[in-house]
Amino acid sequence: MSEPLLAVVVIGRNEEAFLGGCLEAALAAVAPFGSDVVFVDSRSTDRSVEIARRFPVRIVELSASASLCPALGRLVGQRLTASRFVLFLDGDTEVEAAWVREGIEFLEAHPEVAGVSGRLREVYYADGRVVGDHPDCFGMGSTPRDVDELAGNAIYRRTALDAVGSFNPFLSSYEEMDLAERLRQVGYRIVRLPITLGTHHTGQRGTVMELRRRYRDNLIRGYGQVLRRSIGTPMFWPHVRLMNGRHLQFQAVMLLGALAGLVSLVTRDARWIGVWGAVCGLITLGFMLKGRSLTKPFLLYLEWAVWSVPMIRGLLERPRDPKTLVIADAIERIEEGGQAIPIQRAIGGRGAVLHAR
Repeated sequence: MSEPLLAVVVIGRNEEAFLGGCLEAALAAVAPFGSDVVFVDSRSTDRSVEIARRFPVRIVELSASASLCPALGRLVGQRLTASRFVLFLDGDTEVEAAWVREGIEFLEAHPEVAGVSGRLREVYYADGRVVGDHPDCFGMGSTPRDVDELAGNAIYRRTALDAVGSFNPFLSSYEEMDLAERLRQVGYRIVRLPITLGTHHTGQRGTVMELRRRYRDNLIRGYGQVLRRSIGTPMFWPHVRLMNGRHLQFQAVMLLGALAGLVSLVTRDARWIGVWGAVCGLITLGFMLKGRSLTKPFLLYLEWAVWSVPMIRGLLERPRDPKTLVIADAIERIEEGGQAIPIQRAIGGRGAVLHAR
């Protein structure tokens, strides 16, 4: 039996507002390939699973005891499918058929490329209403280009994923950049194509509301986790470079401020903390002039401060070995066509005992 060309893994948690459109677009886009479509749900408390049951897709519900995160959902979906390429989609994205077709053609013509993404339109929401949009949130040009990461919607070569162990299921976020760097370390390229991938429905970037959502959903800790895992490896400095340097710089400035305050306290010489405060004032003034805003610098400081706590917490965590994950233990239920499928049978159909590598 020949290997299927493409499998689709859609992940989501509480995506009832957009999941129907996501699955409908995905099924239409991959219809020419006869693809297996899997929806992996991370313990949604809304109608996500009910909505998914309206479509001819396999539904995988993750266990409440699992360390729920996007990376785990993608890894489980990948391990439960078999194909040459894997299309990963977030449950709030509607994919374009033309991009899927051309993405596969590009991968087949370039065996050194591990994965491709594309131009992405974003529609921004607040309190359930549209408040803006961006036709090209990644700022794509007119030609394919090598990039640092592919974000949540991308097509990967399965052999490339297997070569590096795929997504790390114990990273709460930043999993795409972590995977991309591991792929580059073994010689693969990561490419974004100048073709519209689809439409992403999300909160507006850079707002307090979106920052609160990322904090609530534990999507910041992964940055610290990746730094901790990469200490002493060739990937440490690439990750420092790829992360938003402003967050790290802010934390360094705060550390210097604490040291300056301590020295002033011990020596009873306020000049140390005074010099630190003056430098911070000049930096703030520079931000105001550059951004032409009196308030923007303070919103940035708020964001960087909020990022610092979970990021440092992730940095202090002892890394968990992805090889210790048993896929069956992460799954609560699998169903297809309204019928439950025994987990071991579903896994057995894709190989014997499946561990994350």
